[in-house]
Amino acid sequence: MPQAKSSQRLGQSTGANRGICDGPRPFSGQRKSQRGRAGRGAISALASCILSLAAAVSALVCTILVVGNVFEYQNTVSNCCILGFHSAVTPATGQLLTFIYTSYPSAGLFSGNVQDAEVMSHEVAEWVDDPFINNVVPPWGLPQSSGTCFSNLLEVGDPIEAFSTPGYAVTLNSKTYHVQDLAFFSWLAHQSPSIAVNGRYSYKTPAKLTAPPPACT
Repeated sequence: MPQAKSSQRLGQSTGANRGICDGPRPFSGQRKSQRGRAGRGAISALASCILSLAAAVSALVCTILVVGNVFEYQNTVSNCCILGFHSAVTPATGQLLTFIYTSYPSAGLFSGNVQDAEVMSHEVAEWVDDPFINNVVPPWGLPQSSGTCFSNLLEVGDPIEAFSTPGYAVTLNSKTYHVQDLAFFSWLAHQSPSIAVNGRYSYKTPAKLTAPPPACT
């Protein structure tokens, strides 16, 4: 069973490590009311550098980098936004480390009521099932365009994210958070009937997924 370690706040590197991971600073100056954008290359390079300096990080640990209202763009700054992803890097020879990069969006920034821990919950669930991005299943398409293949990986959050309201609220210690609904294995594996509880294909009821995906191209 995974165990959560204490969180750490990362700022500008200091002392002996000053400048090692600073590079271009896609996250500098961010305040709660601000929004930032960064390319995948910059994010991955920063994550790899942070992981290489963290003595407690090993293959037994998944590091989660939480960055508030900072979102990934693809190729050009205007092509935004990817709210989080999980990946694996090799900071040193023979070393393979997994990590999650996740925004923590303020309420009202995105449609579908996506906010706070929803992106993180999506990525944590996918990391559990596919930590190295190589857990292959039959190709599948998103329910909104099921005939077009989207992926062939066991990514349990992606089939749900395009629904109008992909998440739901949960209350913990008197504080309300938002987490995302998830697809079950049988949907991604094209199994019928589903081997999940009560033959379901997704977690929350009423179910967003009620049958395995059709063939896609």
